Amino acid sequence: MNLALWLERAGRSHGTEPAVGLGDRVVRNYAELAGRAARLAGALRQRFGLQPGDRVAIAAHNSIDYLDVLYAIWHAGLAAVPANAKLHGAELGYILEHSQARLCFASSDIEAAIAAHAPPTLERLITIGSADYAALIQADAAAITPRQGDDLAWLFYTSGTTGRPKGAMLTHRVLSAMSHAYATEVDPVAPGDAILHAAPMSHGSGLYIMAHVARLGINVVPESGGFEPAEIFRLFERWPRASMFAWAPIPEPFQTLGSVEFSTLLVEKAEVAVSPGIGFGEHGEGYVRIALVENEQRIRQAARNVRRFLETGLKKLHNVVPLAQRR
Repeated sequence: MNLALWLERAGRSHGTEPAVGLGDRVVRNYAELAGRAARLAGALRQRFGLQPGDRVAIAAHNSIDYLDVLYAIWHAGLAAVPANAKLHGAELGYILEHSQARLCFASSDIEAAIAAHAPPTLERLITIGSADYAALIQADAAAITPRQGDDLAWLFYTSGTTGRPKGAMLTHRVLSAMSHAYATEVDPVAPGDAILHAAPMSHGSGLYIMAHVARLGINVVPESGGFEPAEIFRLFERWPRASMFAWAPIPEPFQTLGSVEFSTLLVEKAEVAVSPGIGFGEHGEGYVRIALVENEQRIRQAARNVRRFLETGLKKLHNVVPLAQRR
């Protein structure tokens, strides 16, 4: 039970189907994605001598290469340790040491911060998109490494709001069951349906990757790499059957309201429900959590309502009674 089998199967049986999008265009099909993952897996096993069960960290911003790395780790029988790229170098150093990661893939803009706090247990730091990374993609492809259901697949670190980050151990069986449940009960993904990765692929958004690969969906990364409202509205026009999970900052004109008040206004004025960031800890203030997993028509309507509210909401705020006065 190796999660990478879903990608390998898709690459063999539906190789020409679109698999990865960047902005408004398809950049890789399933044969290409599966091939890149298999070759990178070969490099991890052959060049670096990593053994099944070894941990490999990913400290990177959202990018199309994130998918190569994640599936290469699983293809090689290793355990992924995705880490939030916005963390301080010292915090990333703690995760690397605590997880006992032997190798780390990093975005170019945070490589130096990681290197300054890298623990002795980290043997190699590879910059995604570098010449060294490109050379690894050219390695001989490896056969997929069999894994058991209870083998570790994803070491998922918490934000550390109330102390040190803690690693939740997610197995291949757990992520498989979660993906099947998501596609059955939450979002019935069909071939060609897209998931927009506006939130970190190292966290909430990344957990939807597997269900979309299993159902021949398209993993789309915005060109900004994150949540920019105008860009997201355009992408929903380009990918009409898309869903999205996002941890989005409150737009600047509304930031003084706080996440609870802003969320309340979205319900009242745009008929869209989001979760206020403060509900996830003090560092969540200033953000809202958005999950768009409805059908195409309802997502389009929600996007129109939110856009209309953001464009006209300031003019109507004089009619809003502050939440504290409603109680």
